[in-house]
Amino acid sequence: MRVLPPRRFKIEGRLREQTWSEFERAVEGKYLVLYGYSQTLTKDYVIRYQSQYGANAIYDKDPDKVGYQFAGSYMTIKHSSEMEQLHREKVIVLITTLSHQSEIEKELRNRGFYQIFSYYSMESKRAYFRIIKPFLVPLFSIPPLARWLYRPFDYYRSTWSSILFRIGGILRILRFPPSYRPYAHITESKSRHTGERCFIVATGPSLRLEDLELLKTEITFSVNGIFKLFKQTSWRPDYYVLEDYWLCNDYMSPRYHFRFEDMCKREAFVNNMCKPFLKHATHRKNVRFTPTCYVNVNPKRRRLKVSGHNLLFGVDVLFTVVITAIRYASHMGFREIYLVGADCDYSGPQQHAGEDGSLDKGNAANAGASELLAYQRMIRGYESIKKLMDKSGVKLFNATRGGSLEVFPRVSLNEVLGSKSTN
Repeated sequence: MRVLPPRRFKIEGRLREQTWSEFERAVEGKYLVLYGYSQTLTKDYVIRYQSQYGANAIYDKDPDKVGYQFAGSYMTIKHSSEMEQLHREKVIVLITTLSHQSEIEKELRNRGFYQIFSYYSMESKRAYFRIIKPFLVPLFSIPPLARWLYRPFDYYRSTWSSILFRIGGILRILRFPPSYRPYAHITESKSRHTGERCFIVATGPSLRLEDLELLKTEITFSVNGIFKLFKQTSWRPDYYVLEDYWLCNDYMSPRYHFRFEDMCKREAFVNNMCKPFLKHATHRKNVRFTPTCYVNVNPKRRRLKVSGHNLLFGVDVLFTVVITAIRYASHMGFREIYLVGADCDYSGPQQHAGEDGSLDKGNAANAGASELLAYQRMIRGYESIKKLMDKSGVKLFNATRGGSLEVFPRVSLNEVLGSKSTN
């Protein structure tokens, strides 16, 4: 559902009259960039339209946002001054922030960018929005009330979104058909591996091909870009987890030839917010969607929200997909969980296991504060999941070769694989 923003977000001039049809004609064959990072509009564009129109870069003039890896590792916010390097005649600028749009348009025109569109303005032309507009205008005419009413619709940051998510979780637990049916697989997979052990293979730079060969006889989970190593080994995980919708959108591009049925032997668990990217995907019969909430992504949130053991209630994102894999492993009844390749360290020039069995090069421009923040967030997430697992008697161990993750007891992968699992 869409709502009008408060009047302080008034859009004037040409931006106010734009439509999607005009944008579609202009963007064909051009280089599309986003201007202005907004927790609401920018992510809304990604979910709804990134797979259709794409976006090659995102710029913002706020130095505090520069270097932030927006919604994962797919795109890093650049300073607006870097737009000087772009070929102006071939660039389409899509403004994805609500505030100061007219001022932004004027500034961009003064810098030589003339093909400028407003995402909010175009979305506001949708038929369903025009239908509800007359009912909302009176409410938003009162600024204090407008600010209070607008908060619930900021899905990614507001506490209200968490409340709505919990209500949905209750409906799923009660097996209310419309809410429960898409997630019935969660009930089916519960306690499937009671008392067994498993290994969660992350994609940190410490991961070696020989580690994967050793794990062929074990039950394994893996995540994200692990498929980049598949040309080097016949090992495949039993389960695959994909949480970051930026990455999902990237993997759906033709350059990867991504097929979910090739990712694992059994099921692939995917963030339910990735559904728009999978509309035209083939070979996805093994995909199982996970109800996911992003309330913890709010940087102002001091205390992390961690839902209980019942996955029907939903999964709160805790800054790394490895934690979601841990949640599924615990749900399935595993009592010993070993992490492999979970370096929890993005400070080096090499960050992920690469296609040729070596490593992909990291983005050196991101080194520093953004990596420290990512590390701190992941550690908080791991500490939270450790408390939850300790209460349920699930043992977590770190069998990574090196890295910076010290939340769990360290063990040697070779020694663990040489021992029998304890049930």
